[in-house]
Amino acid sequence: MNDFSKKCFVCQRPIDPSTTCKNTEVNLPVCDHCKGTQAEQDALNEMNDSLSDGWFCGGM
Repeated sequence: MNDFSKKCFVCQRPIDPSTTCKNTEVNLPVCDHCKGTQAEQDALNEMNDSLSDGWFCGGM
C-alpha cells in the first residue's frame, strides 16, 4: 500500500513529510518544484475528474 505522505502527489518524487507543504484542495503533499505550477493544476483536475468515473445522473 502506498504512503501518500512520502511522495509529491504531482511528480511522485520522495519528499520529507515534515518539511513539505500540502495542497489545500486535496490535502496531499506537494514539493516546492511542483507547488503553484500548471502540472499541479493538471494533477488536481485529473483527480477531480476521476472522482466521478462511473457515476452519472439521469442514467437508465
